[in-house]
Amino acid sequence: MSKERARRRAERLAAAARASAAAANRERRHLAARRRRQARRAALRRLVPRLPRRGYSRRTREQRVGIVMVIVAVGGLALLLFDSWPVRVAVFVVTLLATPVLAVAVLGRGSR
Repeated sequence: MSKERARRRAERLAAAARASAAAANRERRHLAARRRRQARRAALRRLVPRLPRRGYSRRTREQRVGIVMVIVAVGGLALLLFDSWPVRVAVFVVTLLATPVLAVAVLGRGSR
């Protein structure tokens, strides 16, 4: 009886050792993958220039909504007033190109 218990105990210990070794292998592979990922990110950061980030948006939500509403209104007016598609598209393209200039002129650069 005690030989049987000793054999089962040895099997349990061997299984626990195998599980522990497998967990250690998984952890080692995970750490190696993390190190490789960090090295890739660091290399990419060295290659790509970083721009300083602003902590807030330059325009308030109301200002951005107003700008979008003006663009949509001009596009709608172009659809109603002009029959020719090239003219409609040209009006919309000019609107999109002029929007940043007009937004800065009307609202200022940092009007938050």
